[in-house]
Amino acid sequence: MKLILASKSPRRIEILKRCGYDFDIIPSNYEEVIDDSLSIEENVLNLAYHKGESVFKDHRDAVVLASDTVVCFNNIIIGKPKNDDDAFKTLRMLSGQTHYVKTGVVLLKKDEIYKTIVTSEVTFKELTDQDILDYLATNEHQDKAGSYAIQGIGKRLVKSFKGDFDNIVGLPINNFKDKLNMLLNK
Repeated sequence: MKLILASKSPRRIEILKRCGYDFDIIPSNYEEVIDDSLSIEENVLNLAYHKGESVFKDHRDAVVLASDTVVCFNNIIIGKPKNDDDAFKTLRMLSGQTHYVKTGVVLLKKDEIYKTIVTSEVTFKELTDQDILDYLATNEHQDKAGSYAIQGIGKRLVKSFKGDFDNIVGLPINNFKDKLNMLLNK
């Protein structure tokens, strides 16, 4: 059975390729909107489901994998930075603090829907303004939830993490690999 990734995220593509999956990439056109009446967990699952469903409706003969990853601090979702000033403020706020990365994953196949959430914890070093400015100069923060990429230069900002590294990158494959393999081979 064909696997479709409902995302054009280079990080998600890389993780799936590293695990040996053959898949098509059909990015979702679903507009991501946070629903303030839902919990963070409900939001990530809701967003992942709608992303997946927007692709699955035209590809009922495949398994569609969709996910949504958010960075949370003090129970608030921190999105992608609007600009460098926004990224600076985010990194200043996370300096010396622990935050959480939550990913909702949805697998869709004919009459089956599988949903899961994975949470990892990341603690930043105490960052100086210069540390933050040096990181922003790399432009790696652009289009990244939380304004950093732990798999890249952003690892310099991190003191420690607990949980699934691939989750922090954007796709906790080890959490749902068995289920995915089962759906693909059914």
